[in-house]
Amino acid sequence: MKCNGIHCFGKCILSLLFLVMFSSQGLGEMLHSPKNITVAVTGFSYFDKAECESKMVAVYGNGSLQGLDAYINDQILTGTPGFYLKTVDFKEYVKDVLPNEWTGPTFWMTESLRSGAVAAKLAPWYTIRFYTDQKWPETGADVVDFTCDQMYFENSNNSRGDKAVDTTWDFYALKNNDLLEARYFDGQAGNSSKVDGLQMTQWGSQEWAKAGTVWEWIFNYYYDNITLAA
Repeated sequence: MKCNGIHCFGKCILSLLFLVMFSSQGLGEMLHSPKNITVAVTGFSYFDKAECESKMVAVYGNGSLQGLDAYINDQILTGTPGFYLKTVDFKEYVKDVLPNEWTGPTFWMTESLRSGAVAAKLAPWYTIRFYTDQKWPETGADVVDFTCDQMYFENSNNSRGDKAVDTTWDFYALKNNDLLEARYFDGQAGNSSKVDGLQMTQWGSQEWAKAGTVWEWIFNYYYDNITLAA
């Protein structure tokens, strides 16, 4: 599947149809991404951080997010090395997330990275919007730096990821006239299949990008009944 001739023209028209530009009418207000986000930076091992339920919640939280919240807060209060709160610029946060979710600076195709950049922005944005207080109220954090939210490492950004974030930064996605909860997971290499209309697979986005599709198409393929807006 390569983008050329009539096939490419059709894709471009389809992409334009997906990019509906919204006015504030109908939304009540234009959605604006947060200026800052408060992250609980933790000193857990990388392998623990990669396993939210089986490691973080089960072992450190005694089976609940509330228990994990309390545990992290205790580590911060007692000064355990590697545990602290950090409030960062939201865009810089996303740039330090993307390389750790779409892992590696050179492997991923450009359109895959762009679809990932939008998902990596919408996921924490939705968390901030959804929780009336904070997801981690005892700790005082919007998100943690592991897969209960997203893998975040300060200054881990790279030029290709930064460009993907910058290129797509003005875009967001709506579902049922509210912000999309953009879930995603790794999936399987070589498999571009749709999952359930609620989640994108990282490997799937790569396969579609290799086939010549644009990030807008990839995003709309994996998330049902959404509208991309800017």
